Amino acid sequence: MKEYKLILHIGMHKTGSSSIQQSLAKNFSNPTDKIVYFNFNGIINHSCIVYPLFLDNPYQYKDFILLNFSPTEKELYLNNLKRIFMQTIAYYKRPISIISGEDISLLSIKGLQRLKEVLLQHFEKIIVVGYVREPVSYISSIFQEYIRGMGYKEFNLEKCYPFYRERFEKFDKVFGKENVYLYKFDSKKDIVIDFCQKFSIPFSTKNSLRVNESFSKEAVQIMFIYNRTLPDLVLPIKIGEKLINFLCGWISSKNAIKKTLAIRSIIENIGSSKFKIHKNLIQKIIEKYIDDIKWIEERIGENLLNEATNFQEDLIKSEEDLLNLSSETLEEF
Repeated sequence: MKEYKLILHIGMHKTGSSSIQQSLAKNFSNPTDKIVYFNFNGIINHSCIVYPLFLDNPYQYKDFILLNFSPTEKELYLNNLKRIFMQTIAYYKRPISIISGEDISLLSIKGLQRLKEVLLQHFEKIIVVGYVREPVSYISSIFQEYIRGMGYKEFNLEKCYPFYRERFEKFDKVFGKENVYLYKFDSKKDIVIDFCQKFSIPFSTKNSLRVNESFSKEAVQIMFIYNRTLPDLVLPIKIGEKLINFLCGWISSKNAIKKTLAIRSIIENIGSSKFKIHKNLIQKIIEKYIDDIKWIEERIGENLLNEATNFQEDLIKSEEDLLNLSSETLEEF
């Protein structure tokens, strides 16, 4: 009798998850006899299906807020997601099946318990895999993503801290520590090859896709200034049990995300400077959450802080730096 094993990849955010998702989808969304990377009706970043389905309150899914869904629209959307999720797993599961979504790391312990209960109906074994990024470069990178993706308009870096224990410890509790594999993220490595080698997934280096979703410093500045011209929208996001309210610039509508993507496409090629925040701005945050950082270092058996990125001087050192566009950028824009 076949044993069906699920590899549940949970990010974290900003550790090459998009590269893993797109590479594995390209090679294994059409299942082999032994391996499948689930394609949920076109959804290959499984955050977009697992996260809303297993939220404690699915009706508070952030995209529903951004897109201004009505209660009826939310219910129809969630019912459709549930049907796709259950049918796809039942029909396409293989001895090695893979789900990947960085937002899964945000679910509460109760949400993970519900997810586990559903998955155990189809799989004898569940392995959880996560990559851990050091806090300095993580904060700089996720701050940029929040500006680009959800209209973040505050210069509040503490809200971008990763909250490691809240993010990862619940997986040990729900799935058993012996089934949860956490690794230090190394940007110099090919994350796709590293992932596949660790779990004996046959994969050629030539098929590895490296997805870089970052903006230049100048493009981030333009997007941040644009966000500040829009009405305030408070977007609540939970990391486990920790609720963080993000102040965003956003006009909720059915085509709001499309509009944002259109604006991003206009500015994405502007500028050439790499966006990074000066470490000095992040140091107080590091000091505040040092116990949390020590916890994750002990959990993965790796030092994070000593190998944090050494930033150059030409970086964002203040909110004023972010708001002041150079004359060259204005001319290019």
